[in-house]
Amino acid sequence: MGTEAYYSRSAEASDRTVADLVGLLTAAGYPCCEEADEWGRRVAFEGFESYLDLTVEDEAVVFATFDMAILHDPPDLFEAVERVFVEDGWDLGADDES
Repeated sequence: MGTEAYYSRSAEASDRTVADLVGLLTAAGYPCCEEADEWGRRVAFEGFESYLDLTVEDEAVVFATFDMAILHDPPDLFEAVERVFVEDGWDLGADDES
């Protein structure tokens, strides 16, 4: 697909449900919705190929992998997603799930 970015909830970040994140991302100008995914929870952006794969524990999102379709989607989308996570107190970095 392209490049991946990883976000993990920091100790300072509020607990967020998938619906909470969908609301924050939509408010940032990129309407999205949760889609069924055989591996877990996924957020798809309307009209774009990029998506978020989420790890959820007790209904709270604890980790997100942003699969960015860098050849097809605009850089503004990537910047907006990162801004939403960073402003909400999440950490950006390596895949801490492995």
